[in-house]
Amino acid sequence: MRDATAEAMGSMRDGEPNRELSGVFRSAFFSAFELAADEVTVAVEEVIARTGIAEERVRAVVERFRLDHERFTPAEAVDAFSAGRNPFRPQSLIVGHDGRLMLPHPALSAPAVRESLEEHLKKSPAWDKYQKYRGDLLESRTRVALGRVLPGARYRDAIEYFVPANEAEARGSDPAKYTKRVEGDHLVILDDVAVIVEDKAVALSVSSKEGKATRIRNDLTGLITKAADQGRRMRDRIEHDGGLRIEEEGWVDLRHIREIHTVAVSLDDLSTVLTATAELLRAGLLGLDNIPWTVSLHDFELISELVDRPAEFLLYLRRRRNPDAIVMFRAPDELDLFLYFFESGLWAEPDPAKVRSAFPFMPEPTTAELRRYRAQVPSIVSARTDAMDAWFHARGRVGRASAPKPAMVPSPLATFIDELRARNVAGWLSIGATLLSVTTLVQRQFARHADSLLDNPSPDGQGEPWPCWGDRETTATLILGSCEIREEEVQRHGKAVSLLRGVPRWRGATGGGV
Repeated sequence: MRDATAEAMGSMRDGEPNRELSGVFRSAFFSAFELAADEVTVAVEEVIARTGIAEERVRAVVERFRLDHERFTPAEAVDAFSAGRNPFRPQSLIVGHDGRLMLPHPALSAPAVRESLEEHLKKSPAWDKYQKYRGDLLESRTRVALGRVLPGARYRDAIEYFVPANEAEARGSDPAKYTKRVEGDHLVILDDVAVIVEDKAVALSVSSKEGKATRIRNDLTGLITKAADQGRRMRDRIEHDGGLRIEEEGWVDLRHIREIHTVAVSLDDLSTVLTATAELLRAGLLGLDNIPWTVSLHDFELISELVDRPAEFLLYLRRRRNPDAIVMFRAPDELDLFLYFFESGLWAEPDPAKVRSAFPFMPEPTTAELRRYRAQVPSIVSARTDAMDAWFHARGRVGRASAPKPAMVPSPLATFIDELRARNVAGWLSIGATLLSVTTLVQRQFARHADSLLDNPSPDGQGEPWPCWGDRETTATLILGSCEIREEEVQRHGKAVSLLRGVPRWRGATGGGV
């Protein structure tokens, strides 16, 4: 088609193309979309010759997965597919009357194999074993992914803890007297941040996949609503009681926790459902005061490999669970949202009226703030995974050119954030996420503050605190100050002192950290 196009364009004479070549071009153009049957199908014998698999097995697979022509005419199959009742989901091969076969799309293969396998297992004693394996697989792989994004954290997996069994116990507010024992999948504590993760290996039923609204709601309630409620139950106890009473461990003091996030991880890949958080709110499956990050295991594992530092992951949790952001950004895939976060931050302007209501000490909203808020319109995040796909398929492949891993926009404060983590400064994780959350321009300004303090010390020699930023999202105010350094401290801190130009300590109201 390309060659015919070039020839037709090159045959222009007096503003008119050669009619014969134009006919060749037209034929080539339409042939690209209307191929002959033997060009888009394959014979069973060819499959046998190419794969070396026994003929009996190849024909058995074809018979197992061929579309039943007795049930559907071609037109009926297309109509059913367009209406959401996908006949190719369990039967992904089209076999013609001559025995040649075609796979309409490779994405149909895995669901067809899985559904066929599960229908077979449901009739056998192995079904319960299979269900347990799904749960164990999800739990173990979620734990590994968490370890990549939150290294060095304290992990409690498959924990049993106590909550009030009734209103009387709740009013008593004594965790030692709670009698109802419940389960949680993962509690991750890192610095002053807690991440509560619930695993859901429940699969959507065949009826849901066929579009039956009542069954879809029941399945999503069991998958998303239940995970959100379980996460909120643990969050409420940490916030109300300041800790948890865990079976076989006793009282765990968590009063130092200042930030809690809830996550629901699904074994099934439900991309278009899990990213439609605003629709889940409208449907009553989630509440505005309890929005977990719902994500498939597949996407979570990829995100855990893309993240370069824990602060990036925490910032994504903040943005992804923000009620404003879930309304402003839509995407067909979680990875599109995440890569857009790498590019542009996934930032949504907050309602100035709500900000002033939460922080009465702030001045009245400016005209510019009101204009930016009103000018926002919901947007659909388009596909952004090409670079990630190239990186994913190139890694570890012998003889294939390497591709760069997608990364967050470079931060002027990256070295400083990493230094805070290396020193284990109190609050380093939340501070790092907060610093990453501001614009690159503001980050550059902050990076110059230390130099300014050192170049302009206080006359009394005590150093001068510099209030540098207040974040609406986390209500944090960071104070940068200089202090006098003794020679022995320089020797002890070495490289770190050189890096921060003589700011080896960060002190706060609590006596340590920032």
